[in-house]
Amino acid sequence: MLMRLALVAAILVLTLTVASAEQLARPLDRLKTIDPRTPVADLTLATGEGGTTRLSDFRGKVLVVNVWATWCAPCRKEMPGLARLQGFLEGEDVKVLPIAVDREGVAAAEQFFAANGIAGLPLLAAPAKEVVAAFGEDRLPYTVLIDKKGREFARLVGPAAWDDTEFAILIRTIARSADE
Repeated sequence: MLMRLALVAAILVLTLTVASAEQLARPLDRLKTIDPRTPVADLTLATGEGGTTRLSDFRGKVLVVNVWATWCAPCRKEMPGLARLQGFLEGEDVKVLPIAVDREGVAAAEQFFAANGIAGLPLLAAPAKEVVAAFGEDRLPYTVLIDKKGREFARLVGPAAWDDTEFAILIRTIARSADE
């Protein structure tokens, strides 16, 4: 009986370890490239300053658009990595844009950022229905990579460790490419 209990405990620990490691997997392991590149809808986003901006306002930059919600546990878990990625890419033609789809809009994201010490990322929100229409995805979190011309070139559905060094180097290299 004791041996069986130990075996069950070991399997449970192994399962939880694999599941948590899988939750924040390396982005390059699960990134799906889009070929041909597809123009993205010009989504209007509410900002933390009380105004609005559009995705087209960021043309000329590579965008890492992360769609998330404060009630989504995997979304919350990956947000610090997105902030670190933006810090690593500071000074590059890259912008990390986390778009909150909470009903409370920017206020929910602002409260989450403040409570969790998230800095260096813009406060952005849009209605979930509009974001689903723009990107054709309703699972959270997901991340869309957009080139300097406003075309989607890769996507990852699910959480990831966005501060992965190899991913950051790839994004920096793409941003520095003349043909983007």
